[in-house]
Amino acid sequence: MRFIFALIGILFDIIILALSALVIYTVFDPKFVFDQLDIVKPYFSDSNMRMQIGIVALVFFVFSFRGVFLLMFGGKERLFVVRRDEHGELTVSRSTLEHIVSRIAADQAPAATVSSLKIAQDGAALKISLLLKLDITKCNLRDYTDKFNSDLSAYFKDSMGIDLSRLDVQAETGGAEISAA
Repeated sequence: MRFIFALIGILFDIIILALSALVIYTVFDPKFVFDQLDIVKPYFSDSNMRMQIGIVALVFFVFSFRGVFLLMFGGKERLFVVRRDEHGELTVSRSTLEHIVSRIAADQAPAATVSSLKIAQDGAALKISLLLKLDITKCNLRDYTDKFNSDLSAYFKDSMGIDLSRLDVQAETGGAEISAA
């Protein structure tokens, strides 16, 4: 299914690339389109209007190139190696780690949402830095972060066999949209 989405994305970007290239060419040689379509004559008659259309087409041209290259050569999801031995290695994807951290944050009292998450490999352990949005008026922040740290470390260690070498938590006041999931 991912291949189909990538193919559709590449085709869409190629169409946008071709159309924007055609418009850029038309800005410099309006007679090319005048011979084909009379409907565009008023837009390309004025040199000021041609320049504005050319700038917009150039922006689309650049973005479509960017889209094609990202779809074709875009990076794969980051994997973290949590164990390596003579029989192979155990890796965990970034999206899995994000989901786990978000779920544990939502299970805390008061519930929190993760608005920013950075994960780095530290040997066989992980370093996690995150920004939590929560109602800090309903808790003691030190107790909250200690409990969150112990819950997260325990889950990673007990369920996945992963050590956390460091957990940096930054708390930020969230609104009423925060609820337990």
